Amino acid sequence: MKIIKISLIFYFTIISFYSYSQKIQKSEFTIEVLNEDFESENNYFPTTTDYDTYLLVDNGDYLVSRNINKSQFIKLNIEVVKNYSLETSIRIGPSKNSSSGIVLCANEKNMLVFEINGKREYRIFKSYNDEIKLLTDEKNMGWVKTKKLKRADRINKISVLKSGNNFEFYFNEYFILSKTISFEKSELMGIHINGNSKARYGFFKLMSNKVVEIIDNNQVTAEVKDKLDETSVKGNKSVINFKSNNLEIKNQKQQIDELSQKALLSSEKISGLKSEIDEMSQASLIANQKIRKLENELKSKSQDLMAWEVSFNDLNYKVKESEKIISNLEKERNGLNDKNSKFTNEIEDLNKKIRSLESEKKITQ
Repeated sequence: MKIIKISLIFYFTIISFYSYSQKIQKSEFTIEVLNEDFESENNYFPTTTDYDTYLLVDNGDYLVSRNINKSQFIKLNIEVVKNYSLETSIRIGPSKNSSSGIVLCANEKNMLVFEINGKREYRIFKSYNDEIKLLTDEKNMGWVKTKKLKRADRINKISVLKSGNNFEFYFNEYFILSKTISFEKSELMGIHINGNSKARYGFFKLMSNKVVEIIDNNQVTAEVKDKLDETSVKGNKSVINFKSNNLEIKNQKQQIDELSQKALLSSEKISGLKSEIDEMSQASLIANQKIRKLENELKSKSQDLMAWEVSFNDLNYKVKESEKIISNLEKERNGLNDKNSKFTNEIEDLNKKIRSLESEKKITQ
C-alpha cells in the first residue's frame, strides 16, 4: 500500500510538472500567417548568390550558406507577430561548427536567437545594446546537448510556441523546455546563420492568434545591413560590432573599382580569344573540306575493294575446283601408270616366251 501511495505521488508530481511547464496551447493559434514549402521562390525569403552568402530555393529546401566568419540575420518580409506557433525543419550542413536557427524577435539593433548545430546541441542568446547574453549554458558558449536532436546532415523538426514573453520549444515532437524571456520593441523575425555555416530549411509554417499583414518594408535584402561579428567572449557576453553604412559603401566602391579594372582586362582577353576563335574556325573549315575529300576517296576505294573481294572469291572458287580436277586426274594418271607397268611386265613375259619358242624351233630344225 505504501508503494502504491509513493507511485501515485510520483505520478501526480510528474503530471503537475508538465502541466506547469507547458503553459501555451498550440490550438490558440488558428490564423495562418505563412506556410512555405519552398517549391518555388517567394516574397518572404530573400534569394541571393554572392561571395559571402548563398540564399537559394533549391530542390524543395531553402538553402542558407554563409562563406565568411561573420553571422547574418535574414529578415522575413512580414509584420511583427507578437504571439505565434512556429514549425520548421532544419538540416545542418556537415561542415565543422555549422549552426543555424530562428530569430524569434528582433529590431534594428537587437535580436533573440534560438539555434542548433550538428552536434545535437541547441542554445538561446539575446543581443542587447551591442552585447550578447547567453540564456542557456554559459560554460559552453550557450550550447546544451540533447538526445532529442539529430546529428549534422539529418532533418530536425523544430516547433516554437510564443505567448507574450513565454516561449516553449519542441524538438522532433518532444517538449524540451519553456522559458520566459522579455524583449522590447519586437519588429522583425527571421533566420540566423552563423559564419562558415550551411543549413537547409524544409518548410516554414507560422500561425498566429490574430491577423498579420504581409508588408513591403525593404527588410528583405540580399545583403543584410546589420552584420553580427563575434570578437570576444568574457563569461556569458560577446562583444558584437555593427559596421557603419559609410564604411560599407566605401568598401563597395573599392570592390566596384576592382571589378571595373578586372572587366577591362577581361574585355581585352575576350577580344584576343575572339581572334583566336576566328582563326580556329577558318582552320576548322579547311580541315572539314579535307575530311570530306578523304571520305569520298575512302568510299571509292572501299567500292573497289569490294569488287576485288568478289573477283578474288570467284577466282578462289575456280582454283579450288581446278585443284579437285587435278587431284582426280592425278588419281587417274596413277591408275594408268599402274596399268602401264602391268602391261609392260606382261609384254616382257610374252617376249620371253617368244624367245623361248624361237630357240626351241631352231633346235628342232
